[in-house]
This record gives sequence, structure tokens and C-alpha cells, in this order.
Amino acid sequence: MLERMWKVIRGKENERAKRELEEVAALSIDSARRRALELLHNPSLYEIRPASSWSDRQSLGLALDQFFTLFASVEDKRGGTRIGHDYVGVSRLRPPSTRVGEDVEMHFELITNPGDDHLYWLSDAVHELDNGYKTIWHLIVSDE
Repeated sequence: MLERMWKVIRGKENERAKRELEEVAALSIDSARRRALELLHNPSLYEIRPASSWSDRQSLGLALDQFFTLFASVEDKRGGTRIGHDYVGVSRLRPPSTRVGEDVEMHFELITNPGDDHLYWLSDAVHELDNGYKTIWHLIVSDE
């Protein structure tokens, strides 16, 4: 009985999470950026280090370039997600993709393709990519 109830609860949680991701994906880039910046400047949620300069663009998309112009590093205080200048480089798991961050708790890389803003979490070289996130701003809002 408890196992069945757990499956129902988990199923409802999965449905709710899927709905929330769809709502975030539907946000315009400007709306997602505004909301993400509000979240990033909340010291109880994120530890940020402002960028003093940013020249290592690595053929990133426009939103990622804007993000790294503002922030040298961002760390989620609720989990192990870290995004920053120090992580930008060729993905160890899926070259020639570009790594822009990591999740140290889950051992995932946050990757994008050269010149693109779309982001994906990747756990290994054969990991099948899901829909990912339209921009870095959408990723941050989805973690709200």
C-alpha cells in the first residue's frame, strides 16, 4: 500500500516538475533574464563573484557571453551547481562541446555547443541529451 502511494506521489511530483519546466521554457529571454538576475542577487540563494573582465569567449552564445560579462562565478547555496569563468573550456565528457559549469554533488557537466546558448546537463560521454535549457537565464529560473 505504501509503495503504491509513493508511486502516485512521485508521479504527481514528476508531472508538476514537468509543468514547471514547460512554464520556464515558455518565458521570453528578457523575462527569464530579469527573473534570474533577481534570484542571483539574493544572497541566501547564490554566492556570486562579479566579473572584472571577460575575454575568454570561447565562441559562446549571446546570453552566455552576457552572463559571463556580469559574473565571474555563481554558486548555488542550496546545491552543488557552480558556473563560472574557471569552468569554461572543452567538455571532458563530450568534446567539442563547451563546459561552462558543473554540479559537484551529481558529478554532471553543464555544457553548450559552440556559438549556442542552449545548455544541457551531462553525466557521461554516452548520456542522451534531453531538451535542456534555452539559455543560462532559463536554467537559473528553473532552479527556483
